[in-house]
Amino acid sequence: MLGTVDKQIKKRIMATDLTKTQWTGILLNEELTTELDLSIFRTLYSFEGHKAFASQVGVILGYKGKSPHGALNLEMKL
Repeated sequence: MLGTVDKQIKKRIMATDLTKTQWTGILLNEELTTELDLSIFRTLYSFEGHKAFASQVGVILGYKGKSPHGALNLEMKL
């Protein structure tokens, strides 16, 4: 029961009131969305369910080393 409540709360928090047109405007606005942001979105979209670990995205975008996710975490302010 608690899991269901948690999922409902998370869904409400994650929901957005942006329209498709507004979201498109944000993506096309170079003051808001960088080329790296767009690359991250494109890469995420290529995964099944549009979900991936930052390390998976980092490797595809060419980041190497022990922490290919590090630069992405900085970009996303995580």
